[in-house]
Amino acid sequence: MYSRSIWASTVFRADLTIRACAGAGCPPRARLRLVGEIDYAARPPLAEIITRVAASAPARVVIDLEGLGFATSELADFVVRLRGRLPRDADVVLGRAAPPIDAVLRLTDLRKVATVRGDSPATGAVVCAATV
Repeated sequence: MYSRSIWASTVFRADLTIRACAGAGCPPRARLRLVGEIDYAARPPLAEIITRVAASAPARVVIDLEGLGFATSELADFVVRLRGRLPRDADVVLGRAAPPIDAVLRLTDLRKVATVRGDSPATGAVVCAATV
C-alpha cells in the first residue's frame, strides 16, 4: 500500500492511497478524494498524482468530488491526462460533485472520458483507493 499527502496551497489538499487487491493477477484500484479548490496552482500536485496512479496501472480510479468548492478547467485537464495514462480498459468514475463542480463537468464534456455519478462513487467494491 502507498500513502502520501501532497500540499499545493492552503486551499487544496491531496492525499493518495493505492491498494492492490488480494487475488493473483488482480490489478490495483485507486480512490481519490479532491478537497478544496482546483486552479492552475494545483497543477503540480495533480501531475504527481497522475504519475503515482498510472504507475500502479489500476483497473478503476474513483474520484470523489464532494470536497471541492471550486474548480477551473484544470479539473477537466487532470481527468483527461489521468485517463490517458491508464490502461486502455480502466474505468474512471467521478462522483458527488456539488452543482458548481457539476457545471464544470458538463461544460468540459467529461462524460466522454469518465463515468459521472451523482451518488458516492465509493459504493460497492472499490478496486483502487486514493484521497486527493
